[in-house]
Amino acid sequence: MRTVDVQVTLNKPVLVHFTKEELKVKMIDYDNKRVTVITRYLNDEGETSEDQSTIFEDEEYELLMSQSEEFPLGKPLNDCREEDVFYMLDKKRDNGTAS
Repeated sequence: MRTVDVQVTLNKPVLVHFTKEELKVKMIDYDNKRVTVITRYLNDEGETSEDQSTIFEDEEYELLMSQSEEFPLGKPLNDCREEDVFYMLDKKRDNGTAS
């Protein structure tokens, strides 16, 4: 071992508490039956997480575009509201299939 005088930048993981989730983008591809959303987390200090992209297709797409009783009253057919997207995100995350 030897003595040195060196400065090194370390990238250490930092735990950040977020209090909000923002739906930044919602893209509905009716032809390919796919909904892609981009979300991010925010906190009261103005910090944000990296954007997270999630795709709903197949059975998830069919449910998201439906008027299923799983959604709150007033859910439009063949479209989705922000609250519907968040419901599906929670469902996907609970199943461990979120991308």
